[in-house]
Amino acid sequence: MRKIIDQQQHDMATLQSLGYSNVILSIYYSMYGLFVGIIGAIAGILSASLLSNFVMQSQKPMFSLSDWKIAYTMTPIYVALGVILICIVSALLAAQVNKGLMPAQAFSKGSTAKIGKRVWMENLPHVWHKIPFGNRWSIRDNLGNKVQMIMGLIGVIGGLALVMTGFGTKNAMLNQVNQTYGNEYTYTKKVNLSHMASQSEINQITNQINGSKIEVVYTSLSPNAQFDRPLTILSPGSQINLKTLTHQKIDNGGVYVSEGIAKAAKIKLNATIKLRPSFSNRTLKLKVKGIVKSHAPQGIYLTQQTWENQGMPFKATAILTHQTNLSQSIANSSAVTQVVSLTEQKQNAEAMVSNLNSIFLMVQVFGILLTIVILYNLGSLSFTERSRSYATLEILGFSRKKIRNLTIIENLTITTIGWLLGMPFGYWFLSKYVTTFNTSQIIYYPYITHTSIILASIVVIAASLSTIVMIGKRLKQLDMISSTKGVE
Repeated sequence: MRKIIDQQQHDMATLQSLGYSNVILSIYYSMYGLFVGIIGAIAGILSASLLSNFVMQSQKPMFSLSDWKIAYTMTPIYVALGVILICIVSALLAAQVNKGLMPAQAFSKGSTAKIGKRVWMENLPHVWHKIPFGNRWSIRDNLGNKVQMIMGLIGVIGGLALVMTGFGTKNAMLNQVNQTYGNEYTYTKKVNLSHMASQSEINQITNQINGSKIEVVYTSLSPNAQFDRPLTILSPGSQINLKTLTHQKIDNGGVYVSEGIAKAAKIKLNATIKLRPSFSNRTLKLKVKGIVKSHAPQGIYLTQQTWENQGMPFKATAILTHQTNLSQSIANSSAVTQVVSLTEQKQNAEAMVSNLNSIFLMVQVFGILLTIVILYNLGSLSFTERSRSYATLEILGFSRKKIRNLTIIENLTITTIGWLLGMPFGYWFLSKYVTTFNTSQIIYYPYITHTSIILASIVVIAASLSTIVMIGKRLKQLDMISSTKGVE
């Protein structure tokens, strides 16, 4: 909007001289924002169905549903109205360039002829005078136009955050898979037992495969009336290696609650909770001995000894073993309902993550587009505002190559600062975004690999530096005479 209004500076001054007030002109130019906002909002809503279908098609291999259709709420309409309002306000603010000026002053002003102002670095003369003249001009111009510099930083920071999130969300999900199936659960095979299995059959299979027993029941949890929480009772030597947030192992003498359940039920360490296991009329009061950092599933854990000390009978529902090949007699046993491989579980989880690749790709693409569009527009506006300054520098003896180098240094400075600020912001944004994929059973923690950080940085830096090409082409076409002549 600033660029459009700059190009119509003389028209605005002419209309002022004909008696149009600044209020009428502001309303008139705010219509630019209204039309752009409406067109953009309509285009966005229409394209949303295409993107939604694209995402929905990618999810069909993962879920089995009888009917697939997109459901919309009123939220996109509210977002569209918000976008239109932002466009109108932006245009209204941009139209204030002639506020408080007489028509004659507006004619001779032009937003491209701003008076330079001293910056804080000039208070350090020993440092300031050692900087080459061209770089001093660039620093003064950037620090004197804080809004434009901040917008450039937002373009780099926002673009880097989105691209990091696109890469990091997949990294976080794959990390959850690797942590769950390999670190937290270290068994090779899991033998699920029938509820009709006798204790002697369970003991026989356990000894035969040199396994460890676990019992999983469901329980209600209070306070906060949480129902259907999986309660896992671990026998000695269990091949489930969960640790608390303070890196302590699960031990006798209390109950351990996963972090997801603790946050949902607002349970604190050392608090007393009540459990009422299914198929039991007893209520157990236990002290929370630790908060477990578990990716999946979110549940409650205690040892067999703690369970039996509460007067509860322990009957295994599954046996975990490190043996790779189990005899056919075990698989066909009436006491066994299913034999599950940890490798197969991991492969299924990885396949689920792969089905979300389209969502990750969209986030990355929009991050790149955000960076390119914002920085390209800022570069174009900057060139319009500085064309007089570029021509003046050339008259003073600066070659166009040197002027282009000044723009490169300036762009690199904005990009570097934006990258330094964007890295922590991008990780924070990733940590918030991955929580949208959390369920009652799975929690995702933010995680991004060094490779993804490097790739995200390269993508955003390349998009940022692409504006240099645009400025270089326009510098070649710069006319010194028309850029430096006064207003007629």
